[in-house]
Amino acid sequence: MQDEWAEDCVRLVPRQPRLAHETTDGLDRLRELCPKADEVRAYEHPDPSQPRAVVFRDSFAIALVPFLSEHFRRVAYVWHKPFSRRAVEAERPDVVLEVRCERFLIYDPEDDPDGPPEEGTPPAGRSAPGVDTPGY
Repeated sequence: MQDEWAEDCVRLVPRQPRLAHETTDGLDRLRELCPKADEVRAYEHPDPSQPRAVVFRDSFAIALVPFLSEHFRRVAYVWHKPFSRRAVEAERPDVVLEVRCERFLIYDPEDDPDGPPEEGTPPAGRSAPGVDTPGY
């Protein structure tokens, strides 16, 4: 059976050493803001001209982490199903990415589980006026 279902694992190696490195700075704060997160990690790059980012992800993005990290001064990776506005506000990124397997894109954003939604925000499970979404 191994012969029939074997998978090749291609490991890409950079031509130049990677400059981004994992850091623990600010992780405690992110864990407090995203208590449901399965994992929170952050990477920093020495180039101050690069933008900052927050990436909400699942296992689909594991292989992308070393590559994405090279393009951001600081990038926080949050393995958290709903998007967290509080985490974004805490990190103050230039870019927010959501990198997930397609089946997880049906979740509504979790703006603030402890407070009321902003004015004009539709209730959970409803789309904004004029936006059609399939019923799941």
